[in-house]
Amino acid sequence: MSLPHPAQPGLLTFSIFANEGALLEEATRSLAATYGEPLAPPCVYPFSHTPYYEAEMGAGLEKRLVIFQAPFPREGLARAKIIGFELEKKWSRDGKGLERRVNLDPGFLAMEQFLLLTFKPRAHKVYLEAGVWADLQLLYRKETRRYEGLPWTFKDYLGEEVSRALTRGREHLHAALARLDLLHDPRL
Repeated sequence: MSLPHPAQPGLLTFSIFANEGALLEEATRSLAATYGEPLAPPCVYPFSHTPYYEAEMGAGLEKRLVIFQAPFPREGLARAKIIGFELEKKWSRDGKGLERRVNLDPGFLAMEQFLLLTFKPRAHKVYLEAGVWADLQLLYRKETRRYEGLPWTFKDYLGEEVSRALTRGREHLHAALARLDLLHDPRL
């Protein structure tokens, strides 16, 4: 029989992409001022998996996956999405977020899964609150010791560099949860 227990914290992440290096740095610093020190180094790669954002943001996009060190409560996920949206508006060309110069996608690295946070509902997404949905992107497989994709996973999250960064983040999370005596299932 399972017993109820508080939701296990994870690590907050932000996927930051833009074609201006200074703006990537500013966004990283701003998020670190709010969420604490990130694990170093961030995972950085050219964002060329889709042309979807080029009309709005231009070509030559670079993506930076930043994973923050401190365990983060699931109850704070919707607020993280809203904070990211407010920063996008601040740095947008129009001040409303309709002509973005930077995209800030918060995520949540848990022992068993990786989620992205979005304002877009779909069949596989779970509503949290305040117009924010949790988008399950990856599941952790004990057999392969890595996060693996689902049919709807964004292609750049399937890359080897992202896999290594998430695995490194998971190792950090495991140690942090063990120190805090918050590992609900030590076999994870």
